[in-house]
Amino acid sequence: MRRIRVFVSSPGDARFERARLARVIERLNGEFRGVAQLEPIRWETEFYKAHDTFQAQIPESAACDMVIAVFRSRLGTELPPSFPPDAEGRAYPSGTAYEVLSAIHAARQHGHPDVYVFRATEPPVVKLEDPERSQIESQWERLKQFFDDWFISPEGQFIAALQTFNSTDDFEEQAERLLRKWLEEKVLRGRSVVWPADIKGSPFRGLAAFGYKHASVFFGRNRDIAKTVDRFKDASEKGCAFLLLNGASGSGKSSLARAGLVPRLTAPGVVPQVDHWRVASMRVGEVGGDPTLSLARRLFDRADDLPDDERGRPAALPELSATDFRTPEDLASLLRHADPTALRPIIGALDTISREVQVREGYQRAARADLLLLVDQLDDIFSADTTEQERTRFITLLDLLARSGRVWVIATLRADLYEQLLNEPDLRTLKEAGASYDLAAPQAAELAEIVRAPAQAADLTYETDPASGEPLDERLLKDADRPDLLPLLQFTLNQLFEARESNGSQTLLTFKAYRALGGLEGAVDKEAERAIAGLSETDRARLPRLLRQLAIPAAAGSASLDIRSVPRSEAAYDEASANLVRALVDARILLASGESAEATVRLAHARVLQSWKRASAIVAENADFYRIRADVEGQRDRWQKAGKSRDLLVGAGLPLAEAEQIVKTYGDELPSETKQYVAASGSRARLRQRAVAAAAIVFACVAALAGWQWVEASRNAQIARAEKARAEANFTAAKGTVDGLIFDIAIGLENLEGVRGEAVQKILETVRKTIDTLVATAPNDADLQRSRAAMLLRFSEIYTRTGDAKRAMDSLQEALAIVRKLLTIDPKRPLWLRDQIVIFERIAILTGQMGNAAESERLQDESLVTLRKLIADNPDSVDLQRDLMVTLKRTGQRKLSAGNLAAAQTDFAEALKTIRALVARDANNAQWQNDLADTLVAFSDGQTAAGDNAGAITSLEEALTVSRALVARDNTNIKWARDLTLVLERLGDTKAMAFDPKGALPYYEEAVQISRRNAALDPNDLNRRRDLATGLTKIAGARMLAQEFAAAQVLADEALEVARDLAKRDPDNAQRLRDLSKALQFAATIRYFQDKVAESEVLSQEALEVTRRLVTMAPNDIELLRDLSGALRRIADARAKRGDYPGAIQGYEETLVVARRVAAQDRGDGVWLRDLTLTLSLMATAKEKAGDREGLHAVNRERIENIRKLLARAPLKNDVIDAALALYGLFSSGGTEAEKRAWLEEALGLLDGLERGGQSDANVKGMQTALRKMIEGLPK
Repeated sequence: MRRIRVFVSSPGDARFERARLARVIERLNGEFRGVAQLEPIRWETEFYKAHDTFQAQIPESAACDMVIAVFRSRLGTELPPSFPPDAEGRAYPSGTAYEVLSAIHAARQHGHPDVYVFRATEPPVVKLEDPERSQIESQWERLKQFFDDWFISPEGQFIAALQTFNSTDDFEEQAERLLRKWLEEKVLRGRSVVWPADIKGSPFRGLAAFGYKHASVFFGRNRDIAKTVDRFKDASEKGCAFLLLNGASGSGKSSLARAGLVPRLTAPGVVPQVDHWRVASMRVGEVGGDPTLSLARRLFDRADDLPDDERGRPAALPELSATDFRTPEDLASLLRHADPTALRPIIGALDTISREVQVREGYQRAARADLLLLVDQLDDIFSADTTEQERTRFITLLDLLARSGRVWVIATLRADLYEQLLNEPDLRTLKEAGASYDLAAPQAAELAEIVRAPAQAADLTYETDPASGEPLDERLLKDADRPDLLPLLQFTLNQLFEARESNGSQTLLTFKAYRALGGLEGAVDKEAERAIAGLSETDRARLPRLLRQLAIPAAAGSASLDIRSVPRSEAAYDEASANLVRALVDARILLASGESAEATVRLAHARVLQSWKRASAIVAENADFYRIRADVEGQRDRWQKAGKSRDLLVGAGLPLAEAEQIVKTYGDELPSETKQYVAASGSRARLRQRAVAAAAIVFACVAALAGWQWVEASRNAQIARAEKARAEANFTAAKGTVDGLIFDIAIGLENLEGVRGEAVQKILETVRKTIDTLVATAPNDADLQRSRAAMLLRFSEIYTRTGDAKRAMDSLQEALAIVRKLLTIDPKRPLWLRDQIVIFERIAILTGQMGNAAESERLQDESLVTLRKLIADNPDSVDLQRDLMVTLKRTGQRKLSAGNLAAAQTDFAEALKTIRALVARDANNAQWQNDLADTLVAFSDGQTAAGDNAGAITSLEEALTVSRALVARDNTNIKWARDLTLVLERLGDTKAMAFDPKGALPYYEEAVQISRRNAALDPNDLNRRRDLATGLTKIAGARMLAQEFAAAQVLADEALEVARDLAKRDPDNAQRLRDLSKALQFAATIRYFQDKVAESEVLSQEALEVTRRLVTMAPNDIELLRDLSGALRRIADARAKRGDYPGAIQGYEETLVVARRVAAQDRGDGVWLRDLTLTLSLMATAKEKAGDREGLHAVNRERIENIRKLLARAPLKNDVIDAALALYGLFSSGGTEAEKRAWLEEALGLLDGLERGGQSDANVKGMQTALRKMIEGLPK
């Protein structure tokens, strides 16, 4: 082994560069161990005697093999007058100058040492009041003179070589390249081996993450590393050193953190205020359900404790063992307090290290040591293993650490759990106070570096296929054509390394091995099957149980699976399971860590569950097990936390049956506390079941006898009066049962999943016959007739939801006929008049939905007139006053939709005045308080439409106060909770429409949190799940508005998943299908803005198919036609984005056919006209790109005509700007000189009008200036 002495020369201001050079040398010594050893000669690491000068005792630079000199802004300390001059009698200007110049002289005389001089490009920055200003300026002038004298000729040419650097990072990169090249030429003789594979093994990591040890072969993420470091430092300067790395599963978050961010951040000088770093790395799920103990254990890690892939990384804080908290368990007990006192041992240990560093490095100032904490896979905090209490405590602890000023926290999180993070208020606050980074999949150039650079570093060669001439690396890159294939690519690369072949001086990665693996998709499957091929059937039979242990749902209610560590003793519980675990560990399908009692195993990556076909089939077969176990254990935790309250036991029915089934089937795999919980639930349910059965028998007897007793009493006039009274009482009870039955049937069908229209009709007809039997016994009983009308009203609601408008209308007309017949008996009876008004309003609404807007408006107005007359006759009726309020809100909404803002706001104002008067009568009436909140929301709609955003927010904030008070009064009332979410969403909408997505998010996120809770309480209530999907879409919209597209896509995809499920369960429900169409279009839009054009087009095509189906169901429904127009337009947009302008033009033409039809029936608010104008604008762009000037001119003419219709009403500012742009488009695409001048002058006049109205801005002013210049340039 050859030893190379490297003399390091520099003044004291280059200490960071000296430290970086030391690190490079240490790294290279590790790589070339046994081949070459670099020995740095640095003055700061030696001891010097007092009787002589430093320079006289420093080893001669000329006696070394190479000299590396670094200059920033100083030349160094001057030498004493007695120091010998150079060969020409000139005095050396400083000690550093002597070291450099004497080495250059020796190199010219004898050919060695090799001298390399580095100089920083940036001059020093000095403050005017700096007391050392004159010295700094003097040093800078001396340094410039030194280079002018010794490195540059009088003619300005360099006479000695010189390297420049612009940052400490740049210097480190250049120094490493220099030393590697020097070793290659002088020692290795052309063999450049950054990663000696014979010593260090594979440069690829398979399914495991890259660690600190692998930093030198971690490629393709330089841009991400730089950005994350900058964001992390900015967050620290703002007082919260927290960084969230958010990315899809398999995107490389852990590798980026471990092999990229940790080495870069802890490099000397990257964070100038930190002199020394310690690093702790933990996984939340390392100790099941106890993240605090996981953290405590890793804080005690010594350098010798680190796993092999983390070798070279700084230790954590083993100094903690010398404090009062000598063990991880002791420290965990303190950390669980999650208050400032919990940090004292950590800060104390860092202070101790700081003092040691100050002494060791000779700082005159106080040194500073900080801890970098990596919380890898924060995902586990949301697993069923971690209770809500543990999760909250750990989040609080992370927040305290990040704000301590001494601890920097990095956390990695899967993108599909981002919404879970947002639902944790403390974690969301921490993320917003710190920084976050969305890690995208590597692009083509980065992927090529990931494949090729590690192979080059390890002196590996990709084979070229002799038949096709295609290199293997090219094939790999072609096959890795999806962003989710990165884990499989790494696994395949590692398997290719394991199967490498020698061919003379080359080490080849071969096509033969690649084909044997089955390509990227087959690599994991082939290797896993190979690993278990030699096992016995008994050994392989343990695999399902092992996978049930190692996989858990990614989050509550999620169908996707996450992976977790389990104690090896549990995974290998007998000889057969031990054989299985050992074989999978050897194949790197499983990863093992720890020793003895702390030994654990886990799957190498979640991708194993997809790519290993056998495992994928097993987890699919066990899908119910994973779901049920997570649900039961989550409920068990809440039950235990609530003191084992009986109310939190598993409910009777399917949930209990499922829980008891997994205990019966997999009892030996479940914890004893889970089995005890299920047993307690079963005992309680069976006791309750017996009580309910007894009550049901009694009720059945009463209900069956009621009708018979009344008939018998009527037929026999001699029955005793007492018997008759009893029969009448029973009949009254039966009538009450009718009303209850009608209600129960309606609610039941409202939530019935997947029932087709024919089945609904059959159910309702059966109910009708059953109830009619009772009604027939007393055809003149007015109350029974009214109940029958109520039944028909309920039926109409159910038919409407299933899309059967005809039967819904028939039911309403029949109900109206019944009420009108009752009114012939007593025309003034208020209750019956109210019934008539309600039915009238339902008919009016349904008429509008069926396309007859004029008749709908007439019926609503007639209903309002009737109601006012009724109130005049009964002025003290609070029920009628409430009816008036409801009706006014409905008419206000209708007028608002028609663009009649003033009339709408008049109705809203009267409705609000009416409900305020009722609330003033009885402030404790919850129904009226709820009505007040709802009316305030309606009033805010009118304010928003009129442009009064401030007034709308005021109204909504009042509504929010009222709604919160109602929910606080009874937090079990689902309706009030749903109403609260609506108010929150409206507030978010108002903020979002004002382009304040950050202001909207807290409202949206709180609404989703409530909707999630409501949905969890009754997973079979489809409306609650629809509320959740709506809320998720709104958050996604705000995220998209804030340009956080990755987070927006995760949310939109979750909303789409819910919409798909709802539509699947109820395939004939028009509303469910429309929700699905909108969810598909929104998901497509988000991908469109991320340039995922192909994905966007696929989703848009699916949305189009759904919407076409809806239109065939209701061909005259304008809103559905508008949806169809939007779906067609999005497909055209995607074609335009990928440059297919003829295809885009064809798509826009299809869109325009529908959009014109919709715009022809514009309601008066201009929305549908604006839709048409937008499509025309997009068509104009496509025509221009396609070079169709004639077609462009025609489109612009239609576009301006439509905008003029908008301008004739109450135009928005954007309408005016669109008009000006359209007129400019006409000018650009043709016309006579007179027409061109007229178009430009009209455009300028419109913009001048904005200025006169106080609506001008920089954009408008710029357009005005440009138009004036164009007009001036036209021929007179």
